Amino acid sequence: MYWFKSSAPIRLKLLVAFGFFVGLLAVTTCAMWLNPKGALLVAMIATAVGLVMAHLFREAIAGPYVATVVRMEGLAAGDLDSPIEFTDFTDCVGRMTKAMFTFRENAQKQVVMNEELERNSEINAVVTKTMVAKLGRLSDGDLTVDITENFPATYAPMKSSFNEALGNLRELLASVKSSASNIHSGSNEIAQAANDIA
Repeated sequence: MYWFKSSAPIRLKLLVAFGFFVGLLAVTTCAMWLNPKGALLVAMIATAVGLVMAHLFREAIAGPYVATVVRMEGLAAGDLDSPIEFTDFTDCVGRMTKAMFTFRENAQKQVVMNEELERNSEINAVVTKTMVAKLGRLSDGDLTVDITENFPATYAPMKSSFNEALGNLRELLASVKSSASNIHSGSNEIAQAANDIA
């Protein structure tokens, strides 16, 4: 019965099940013709066998299909954690469950990718907000706006470049200020010398 349940194609399952019941009917009919006195006993035995086999056929055919449909509905509703049964079957149910297993793996990968994208989006928002604030203060003339916040590794070069550019700007302005001071001193000395000569 395991082969019938797990490996036989659905058309063969139905052929075997319906053929079995046709066979029981044929046995009962033959018994009525050949031995009318024993026909009642044969009919009762055939009915009992038919009831047992109907239950076995029902469980072998419908059980895996119904369980697979219910699991497929759960998968469609987002249940990616419950186990998928019957993946060892080689019949239609087995083929469906193998496909469901693949769908579940792909859905789990998509969930992980979505979570990663969301995390990256949050990180990007924090980095963007920090950069906007620093550049705003820089545009107001604040040259002490080094980035001291911890940035993720992917943004470390940007942080380093910003801080380095800001350091170079401070050095340049200090150099300009020093040159302007020297020029101012020099012009005062020239003015003093001109006064002295005059």
